[in-house]
Amino acid sequence: MTTPTPQPDAHVFPHPEPEASGGPKRVLIVGGGFAGVETARALERRLPAGWEVVLYSRENHLVFTPLLADVVGASINPLHVVWPVREMARGASCRTARVTGIDAGSRSIVYEGARGEPERAHYDHLVLACGIPVRMDIVPGMATHGWPLKTLGDALMLRNHLIGQLERAELERDPEQKARMLSVAIVGGGFTGVEVAGAVLDLMNESTGYFDSIAPSDISITLVDGGPRILAPLTESLSAKADRRMRRRGLDIRTGVSVHGVRADGIVLGGDEVIHADTVISAVGNSIQPLIASSELPLERNRIRVTPEMRVEGHEDIWAIGDCAAVPNAFDESVSPTLAQFATRQARQLARNIASAIDGEPLRPFHYRQEGMFAAIGHHDAVGQVFKFPVSGLFAYALWRGIYWAKMPSFARKLQIAFDWAWDLFFSRDIVELTTLQTPRVGRAHYEAGQEIVHQGEQGSLLYIIERGVAGVYQDGSDEPVRRLGPGEHFGEDALLHSTVRTTTVRAEETLDVVTLNRETLASIQDNVKLVIGEIGR
Repeated sequence: MTTPTPQPDAHVFPHPEPEASGGPKRVLIVGGGFAGVETARALERRLPAGWEVVLYSRENHLVFTPLLADVVGASINPLHVVWPVREMARGASCRTARVTGIDAGSRSIVYEGARGEPERAHYDHLVLACGIPVRMDIVPGMATHGWPLKTLGDALMLRNHLIGQLERAELERDPEQKARMLSVAIVGGGFTGVEVAGAVLDLMNESTGYFDSIAPSDISITLVDGGPRILAPLTESLSAKADRRMRRRGLDIRTGVSVHGVRADGIVLGGDEVIHADTVISAVGNSIQPLIASSELPLERNRIRVTPEMRVEGHEDIWAIGDCAAVPNAFDESVSPTLAQFATRQARQLARNIASAIDGEPLRPFHYRQEGMFAAIGHHDAVGQVFKFPVSGLFAYALWRGIYWAKMPSFARKLQIAFDWAWDLFFSRDIVELTTLQTPRVGRAHYEAGQEIVHQGEQGSLLYIIERGVAGVYQDGSDEPVRRLGPGEHFGEDALLHSTVRTTTVRAEETLDVVTLNRETLASIQDNVKLVIGEIGR
């Protein structure tokens, strides 16, 4: 039996489960990426009456990861590469929540409820499509100084950082400091590394026209890979063609070299050579999902081991697909790579297999012949292959764009993406540095006697400072408060600052007025918090 990730009271069922009273049978899907969403869509058309699909995802949207490099390069609107999961999987019940454990013995999962408390959900069939996270510590210092590129947030932050580097370099008078500000090192010469290198080179070169003291010759982009060539999955001739064209545009490509470490001022190569750069982007290293690591499911190189029919070995009612699963491909007897085109095909076949399992019919193994691979290398150029036929140049770029455009989930999104790409052809890039700065706000709240302010076990989000009245602190369901707090006293800071769950419950003992501070506001006024508390106390 697999065990859930340790959580406070994770063994408790806070609410009765619908299945216990004859509710519908349920397929639970964990993961809102390509594999999870496509499975939900395909199951909607195949499940018999009396079955429902519930999809759990940490975020309420799917990210079209192949276009994240375009977000970094400011050639596409960031909102146009994400789509609401609820819109895409209309036939499923969607839950935006983090799944923390799998209990195969009771056929249930553990997830975080609305207030961070552990909840359980029963399944009749469970589909794990939770992807794989980035492993930033694969190179010493990368976790501290490197930039990942896995989520929309990663792409937006990196885009803002690069534009900010140009703004700071415009003011910098020290030539060495300025050179580092305008230097970028990308570690990893696979598809992600090559595409982000091309996008960054385009962004920074094209943006120099807006700055008085920065010329294209001041920009330095270095791509480093430990293998003998970039884009190893493509043919040698296509790899060499991409290499030549990117070098011709000013990119420094280093192959066959290892990165020993990442520092604040750049990367350290073999022989203690240092490439000085204030920006280091990681395009290498994947880790195992914590949810999978905490389970007792069989693993193969940090991916779940499944049968050719995508059933988890040893479990009749648990299935796994996508990046988190080592799915055998009956086409060539290989293990499926972590590519979206494989994930979506696996999802469709899995939906057929689950429907067959419910009906007691034979299952079919996953079988897929890869249709092609493309890599955009910047400046409206790309290389790739359709089946075994190589393509390159503007034609490959248009084909690459066309394939991705066809995969957009709605006509509205197709129109938006087409407009973005047309704008990129004829107009300069948008160099707005998007900031998330907000005006610091101090909130206030009023509670009547007996009202609960915070609940034991929920996630902390606010610090409370009492202005008037008395609050009681209760622990482990006690009827009497273990402590009473008055004007000038505060509570909630530990859970807020350390991102932990509340260890006590706090109620108003009488009419109560409090000042509330969130994490951002607290950080911006932390030097004055004691003064604020002191003023309230007086």
